[in-house]
Amino acid sequence: MTSRRDFLKQSCSACAMVAGFGFLLSQESCSAPAAAMSVAASNGVFSVPLSAFGENKTLRIREASMRNDVLLVRKPTNEVHAFLMKCTHKGGNIKEEQGQLVCTLHGSTFNMEGAVTQSPAKNPLHQFPVKVEGDAVLVTI
Repeated sequence: MTSRRDFLKQSCSACAMVAGFGFLLSQESCSAPAAAMSVAASNGVFSVPLSAFGENKTLRIREASMRNDVLLVRKPTNEVHAFLMKCTHKGGNIKEEQGQLVCTLHGSTFNMEGAVTQSPAKNPLHQFPVKVEGDAVLVTI
């Protein structure tokens, strides 16, 4: 028969493990996204030089007035798409992971065109109008 003391020790240990595991899971869902380039919009438009992409196909942008980042996706033709990094399901943050966009709350996934590839989200990511002029990317927010 287990003594009261042993029972309490085991119960407290189990609770501590569950609490620790919950904390770790919460850190994943709230983890900070990859470093973003900070910009400020003027008259509802921000500009980013194409050279800011370097060799990357994507560029994460943090516009000063917005709560969520914007992801710029450059195509081989230098056409650029801009997506709000906010899930259309419940508003969770989106992170780029292995060539797809993943909601950190419920696991919805989106392709690099913003289309849903795995539910629970049903709608594509919000997309902003983009114009490439010379070597500048202009995004209207």
